[in-house]
Amino acid sequence: MTVADPRPQDYAALNLVHSGLLAATAVLARRHGQASAPSVGEMAQLSLAAFSIAKAVSREKIGAWVREPFVEGDGHREAPPVAGGMRGAIGELVTCSRCVGAWSALSLVALRTASPAAGQVATTVFATAGANDFLQAGFRLVCTRANALAARSDGS
Repeated sequence: MTVADPRPQDYAALNLVHSGLLAATAVLARRHGQASAPSVGEMAQLSLAAFSIAKAVSREKIGAWVREPFVEGDGHREAPPVAGGMRGAIGELVTCSRCVGAWSALSLVALRTASPAAGQVATTVFATAGANDFLQAGFRLVCTRANALAARSDGS
């Protein structure tokens, strides 16, 4: 670890915030009588929604405004986190799709707990966007392979 690296206490602070929000969500769920496990369908929907948010925040141009204060450069391209302290630790967080996914999942579950109707709408929108990402990737793969086959048959 160099002087510019985030300190362990910076990571600990982020983990404490996440753990505190998780505990608060669990208490809220218990008070609202929502302590049951989500169904398989709800888990799939929440997973797609968290994926969609994580991808947008950590990788897409649309999420550059979130990353910009915490990374070198303008946040529009893949960039390293700023050096040092809490900003560096947050920079690592917002450029890590798995990390943003964990925070997104917590946010979605908290919203669904606090306001089930609003949470369901948000989860549905982001899950649909996540499914669209997979469909677009599949379509791109099929087109690429079809174009490669066409080029190969034209060249023979």
